[in-house]
Amino acid sequence: MRDLTKKFITAHEEEMIRCAVKEVERRTSGELVPLIVPESSDYGAHELLGAFTLTMPLAIGVAYLVNWMSYGQHDTLAIFLIAFVPGFALCYLLMNLCPALKRAFIPDATMEEEVRETASAAFFAHGLHKTRDESGILLYISVFERRVWILADRGINTNLPDGTWDEIVADLTRGIKQKKRGEAICAAIRRIGELLVAHCPAYREHANELPDLVVGKEEDNAEEA
Repeated sequence: MRDLTKKFITAHEEEMIRCAVKEVERRTSGELVPLIVPESSDYGAHELLGAFTLTMPLAIGVAYLVNWMSYGQHDTLAIFLIAFVPGFALCYLLMNLCPALKRAFIPDATMEEEVRETASAAFFAHGLHKTRDESGILLYISVFERRVWILADRGINTNLPDGTWDEIVADLTRGIKQKKRGEAICAAIRRIGELLVAHCPAYREHANELPDLVVGKEEDNAEEA
């Protein structure tokens, strides 16, 4: 679903985000990586279930309609099977083309779990656990699920009160819903930067260890841990 990220953020907004990260990392020894992915899972089983659920009443309706119009001269089951196969293929295609329709068949708890697990895997895949001061932070945005997740290493996490990340996530999510995506992400980066500067100020020999922004499929961009 690369197209989801293309629709989610423009090239200009990508540059805004990179500049915001560079400004933050100029003043801190911490490392911040914003990662924007199209989706955290392919949800293949839910696509099949959704297509099946949509196709069943459609195929049954077609079978009974044709049987009624032909005054019962055709086998209803045979018509149902003939209608079901192309109907299922069409509904499956619609599930892939329409994210909103696909989301309707995926429980919120399932999406929450997939985002959490994929974000955790990305944190290690991008080497955020290897920074010199244990101050790596991942700002993870999964477009399909409409979820934001922030993960921080213990060098910064242990110094912050509970709920710190929740507040930033809530404000960022609100900005995304208001179609101010680039501005909201940059604002979140600046707020994270303030925390990094307070607890992990820059030192002279500090160098940027990680990318300033990753957009697209996580597995296509991740560095080997």
